[in-house]
Amino acid sequence: MKPVIQRIIAITLVCLPGVLAIYGWTTLRDLFFEYTAGGDFQWLPFLKGIGAFGMGLFIIGHFIFYREKKNYKVQDKLLTEEERAEKARNKKKGGNFLEKV
Repeated sequence: MKPVIQRIIAITLVCLPGVLAIYGWTTLRDLFFEYTAGGDFQWLPFLKGIGAFGMGLFIIGHFIFYREKKNYKVQDKLLTEEERAEKARNKKKGGNFLEKV
């Protein structure tokens, strides 16, 4: 039963940045339509919406990049010199890249 609870917690943690990005996008959309309907432009909610959208997108992008890096699917130009050397060594051995992380 313990692995099931751990997976539910993991899925919840992965979904939170998505919810944050959706909240930011919705705020930006509402502000845009309110402004085009003749209302005043509100800077503080606009900046909060940009911040929420950017943070959510950054966290999701970082998660995907890290996962793909562990599965050898990231281009070599995006890796550091040490990571490239380790990737080459582990490919020859058949080991997992970034196994220590």
